[in-house]
Amino acid sequence: MSIVDSLSQQPQFLFVIIAALIVFGSMALTILGVVGMLVWRKHRATQMTSEMKLEMIAAGMSADEIERVLAAKVTGN
Repeated sequence: MSIVDSLSQQPQFLFVIIAALIVFGSMALTILGVVGMLVWRKHRATQMTSEMKLEMIAAGMSADEIERVLAAKVTGN
């Protein structure tokens, strides 16, 4: 007996299979989206830090000054 024969005799299994694919597909897409956003955020933060370092070098700051700026923590309001 093939899968097609089984599904034609008991079509409720097809519904279960489709529902499971939708649920697991949605979960997989959600996980992929979250991981993608986290990777993008880390990449963007690294890119911004690199640009800031280049700007500080172009402004003539010393290595000690650049290190002090990068070590400073930002306080939010």
